[in-house]
Amino acid sequence: MENKEELYSEHVAAGKRKYFIDLKQNSHGDKYIQISESRRNQDGGFDRSRILLYEEDFEKFNEALLKVMDKAK
Repeated sequence: MENKEELYSEHVAAGKRKYFIDLKQNSHGDKYIQISESRRNQDGGFDRSRILLYEEDFEKFNEALLKVMDKAK
């Protein structure tokens, strides 16, 4: 298992959901963003989903996200 170092973190509380956006670095020095969603389930526990976004894809992901957000306005 790779050692993961958290470099920076932000969270967003949005109703029944919380989003966590973490910048991490693995033991090889590669940076990546982990985006997690946590939401309360019917049993009183939490369901979590996450995606990992690797450093070489940051710019492409950002451009696509900005386009989608612009269309949503």
